[in-house]
Amino acid sequence: MECPRCGLNNMPGSAACFQCGADLLVKQDKPIYYPPRASKKGIQSGIKRHARSGSMFENLFSSIHLPPFTRNILHGFLSIIPGLAQFINKQPLKGVIFSFSAFIFIGLLIFNIKSIFFNFLLFFFLVFLLIAIYDGTFFSIPIEKRKQFNQSQYIGIGAVIMSFFISFASVGYMLFNVYFVSYRINQNWAAPIINRGDRLIARNNPSRTGNPSRGDYFLMENRRSIGVLVGYPNERIKVNDGNLFINDSQIFPDIHLRIINTVYDLNANEYLVLMYYNGKLTPKIVTKPSFNARIIAIIQPPEHRKWM
Repeated sequence: MECPRCGLNNMPGSAACFQCGADLLVKQDKPIYYPPRASKKGIQSGIKRHARSGSMFENLFSSIHLPPFTRNILHGFLSIIPGLAQFINKQPLKGVIFSFSAFIFIGLLIFNIKSIFFNFLLFFFLVFLLIAIYDGTFFSIPIEKRKQFNQSQYIGIGAVIMSFFISFASVGYMLFNVYFVSYRINQNWAAPIINRGDRLIARNNPSRTGNPSRGDYFLMENRRSIGVLVGYPNERIKVNDGNLFINDSQIFPDIHLRIINTVYDLNANEYLVLMYYNGKLTPKIVTKPSFNARIIAIIQPPEHRKWM
């Protein structure tokens, strides 16, 4: 406050002027403003009186309106059920279409589980499920925020959903499907192609994938050896100077057998396989049930990782 005698600007609440000692409590023309003072309980109680109540963590959750927050979270989880998200958002016609289509596809899958249409129907069912997740995800977003989306944001969110869906579906199918096995090689049967200690991913029951392909690697004889398919039924395979020929055309030029000259006439349902025994290739005629599992990849160690 300003001293009426010398004009010094003293600290607020001073009783006397610091410079001239004039009494500052006498009645003046201008009002005197005093700062807020602590209560009788002490200065600490006065500080607490002006502090913000609660921690930052508590204030964060107290600012969330719980009912709409919970509702949006549930909408996101329930959107994987075809049609349910549309019913929740008061779109009964769209929900009926999604639900009816889902039941049709599920019914077809049940009745055609062992038929040739299985893979075809499974593909379209997964596409339909992906569309339902995509649609339900957007309906779980509040309409005020959806109105602000542009085309690139819709495409971006759709790409993220599709990427996660394909990744989880692929990994889950590989890990939990009974037609795939993980197998570690304990012998140098097929060195240097497949070495001791390599871990393979192999598919059981190759008949589900159609006829075996020339050049495929298989676990043979109850997984006790590895073989590579070189000859189909009703073919005539010639071995000339250790090289393989079909109709005078050489196949697998990188393979050289110790057998100099011989001919293999394959009957129906017979295949010619080169069996690996301690790194040596030996031709053998087998039937289709002899193929235990088709090797599709080497996954360990990292330096040997590749698709077969």
